[in-house]
Amino acid sequence: MLNFLKRSNLICGLFFLSLFLANSATAAELKISASEAMRPTGKPNTFDGQTLIQIVSGALDKIGWSYSFVFAPSKRAYLMAKNTQVDATFPRYKTAAGEGEMLYSDPIFVVKITAYFRADSLMETSSIDELTGANYCLPLGSSLTEPMRSMVEQKLLTIVRPASYPDCYKMIHVGRADFTTTDPRAAETFTKLAGLQLSDFRPLSKPTHSRTLHLVVSSKHKNGAHIISEFNRGLQLYHSENTEEPDGS
Repeated sequence: MLNFLKRSNLICGLFFLSLFLANSATAAELKISASEAMRPTGKPNTFDGQTLIQIVSGALDKIGWSYSFVFAPSKRAYLMAKNTQVDATFPRYKTAAGEGEMLYSDPIFVVKITAYFRADSLMETSSIDELTGANYCLPLGSSLTEPMRSMVEQKLLTIVRPASYPDCYKMIHVGRADFTTTDPRAAETFTKLAGLQLSDFRPLSKPTHSRTLHLVVSSKHKNGAHIISEFNRGLQLYHSENTEEPDGS
């Protein structure tokens, strides 16, 4: 009888502990830092913030969680999450370094990256293999990915690191850099933030590569695994009801 009572108390204790852990992540509003470039501007179905904000919000709405967004420069937004000043951050690409300190959600969005040059650039290029000797602009806080990483390591590209993607487009416009790489939807947003027109730039004919964007939580967050697990559940529910990818128009 005594053993039965002990087992019963243990089961009850584990049950209430699980309820506490489940509720503690959302007892207060979930705070999420996001890149400043993701700040919504009111245009639906574009990469200016609405697309990713819509997906993240939709996933959290599906599981009934309260949340708020804090917008900051990309590197600062990441550090806020890494140091658990906020609960999570997005959008983040998956990197080996990042996986050592953060927990990644399932993919939020697939980004097709392409290279952008000044419209009147004299560089005759149809593929990235022809970019040898060019100045590649990539903001601080943005990670090098293949095939650009290999080209930089082999000194086939010179990399310049301003503070933001709009700064990259400004530098390309005045001839201080040759090209940058972004998603077409992001390119439209970043050129506007730079005070320029997308028509001022020429894209490479084919994307250089594709990458997935994720929501991440610090591995030091006491409820990090639970947040990721529940967010993934909400993301699956959201995508099951929203099968059409925004077209950026």
